[in-house]
Amino acid sequence: MRSAETNLLHLLSLIFMLSSLAQLKAFLLPPAMRARTDFDAQVTGFGNGVLAMMENHCNRRFTRVEGETYQDSANNIVFSVPRFPIETVTSATLQTDVPTDVTDTISRTDKRAGLVSFFTPPGWQYDTVVIEYTGGFWWDASEDQSGSLPEGANALPADLLAAFNLQMKAVCEAQDLFGLQAAGGDDKAKSSKSLGLDLIPAVRSILNNYRRFA
Repeated sequence: MRSAETNLLHLLSLIFMLSSLAQLKAFLLPPAMRARTDFDAQVTGFGNGVLAMMENHCNRRFTRVEGETYQDSANNIVFSVPRFPIETVTSATLQTDVPTDVTDTISRTDKRAGLVSFFTPPGWQYDTVVIEYTGGFWWDASEDQSGSLPEGANALPADLLAAFNLQMKAVCEAQDLFGLQAAGGDDKAKSSKSLGLDLIPAVRSILNNYRRFA
């Protein structure tokens, strides 16, 4: 039985995956193997790695976070926050000797593109502006699928979840995580351990609709 600390670490890890562990195992494993727990740590680790690959490819962060902070040089007018779509911008603060609230100088928020625009630059080149906001996609990572979409949140698009599952399948098969290729004597599969460690073409095609080029 897991200790309370191990359970907490397990739950915290799942926060950063695009699916619950039960959902992933249902997608990746044959029915007879889904009740096994000896693969849980590896699947969770692979899941976090696949999410990181997807985010790096798209130059953005997908996970919804409340009260996220982003800071940049204050001499810009438009700021690209990494976690979007944006739900709300809570505040903007100019960090000088005496921090100044500059929230009321925000002229526009492009929520879908993750852009926060000001009427004029909030400060000078060597000043820092800190933007606090809530953004990203929400998904139900609970094992029993009992979660509910928070008010104002943006649900994870179905094609992004599909991309995550497809890439997970490619990585797990390439690494023969579950021993299915070895059991079947598939020498070709066993000799291609690097396959699946890059984004597969189908996943790249989906993710191209979510890439940020700025």
